[in-house]
Amino acid sequence: MPNRTAITGTVPAAGWRTRNNVLTGTTKFGTTQTIASNAAVSWNWSLVLNNPLATSRTVVSGTIILLEPPASTSPYYKQEYEVWAVSKKFDIGEIDLGTDKGTGLKQYIDPPLNQHTATYSAAGTYKVVFVASNTTARDSKQTVKELTITVTP
Repeated sequence: MPNRTAITGTVPAAGWRTRNNVLTGTTKFGTTQTIASNAAVSWNWSLVLNNPLATSRTVVSGTIILLEPPASTSPYYKQEYEVWAVSKKFDIGEIDLGTDKGTGLKQYIDPPLNQHTATYSAAGTYKVVFVASNTTARDSKQTVKELTITVTP
């Protein structure tokens, strides 16, 4: 066992507590989506200690993870100590990013638009949707045109 020098000072009586853990992701449009929460999924927490000989007072119970330092009667008390709570791997698969946000091409004040060019960064098949709107204070009409475009490398 390596020679360790005891750390002097005080050790806080309380540890760290987390509860009701939630794993979220932010879509490319800036919205937040919940991937996992305590209410909906088993996290399968594993505790990882930097010194497996030290007895840990760290516990996982229900929706709470309590990370505690070694007890004052432990030979590891006031020594450098590290504990991690590691969850299972989450395979998020495909996430619904929500409705695509359109790009405005022309406003009423602009001259007529005879063509539009877009660049696709990857090969694939894309569905392109154009929505034309004619809106006044009294009425609103829309026309939708869809195209399927195949980009080859």
